[in-house]
Amino acid sequence: MSLWAIGIFRFGKWAHSFHFRAIRWPLMTVYFFLYKLSQAVSGISISLESEIGPGLVIHNYGGIIIHGRVGKDCIFVQGSQMISRADGKARGWPSLGDNVYVGAGAKILGNVRIGNETQIGANAVVMTDVPERSIVMPPECRTITNVRAAAPSARPGPGLMRKRVRQMLEETVCRGREIPADESASLLDSGLIDSLGILTLADEIKARFNCVVANDELAPENLDSVDAIVDYLLRKGVSDS
Repeated sequence: MSLWAIGIFRFGKWAHSFHFRAIRWPLMTVYFFLYKLSQAVSGISISLESEIGPGLVIHNYGGIIIHGRVGKDCIFVQGSQMISRADGKARGWPSLGDNVYVGAGAKILGNVRIGNETQIGANAVVMTDVPERSIVMPPECRTITNVRAAAPSARPGPGLMRKRVRQMLEETVCRGREIPADESASLLDSGLIDSLGILTLADEIKARFNCVVANDELAPENLDSVDAIVDYLLRKGVSDS
């Protein structure tokens, strides 16, 4: 279904490019019929006013609306939408960079810019600009910046604290996968955690260490390695017991 919707959009852009009405009108009539049919069957609506780069992927179908600028190799999932705010503020349409992932049910509203290599979490509502290489997390739509940045080496923590952190990772986000022997290695780069894993990790830290991770502390330098987590907990005053 999604391939048909994207193909019909490309056809419509091509048909609209003809300057001679005798050619453009018949082609646009065919496009309009195909567009309405695809919209009714697949639930995918891609505005002809949009500018979409190559490599667009739409997973599943239903409730998907795309109106704005979309860069290269972007991914939309079922129920995701980029639309106007319709409240008289931030008039215009969203603009997405390259390699942006828009999760299921996510909404991007108004004249906002989403940077390259950004991930919009499922059911997030985005109404402000998002820097590149960020993760936007629901329900509060927290933004974790520079998720690809290397975490700095942290100070060695006490042995018991380090053991508790490793146990937390093994039992939750890693789910049986081996933690790198180098405890300063990035958990994001190694593929052990992703955007949802970071949120799960913050919840586990609250439950196991009675330490609340604030929105502005959801960053790789605090949570992207065993060393970083131990150092973060010590800075927050968590006792090694």
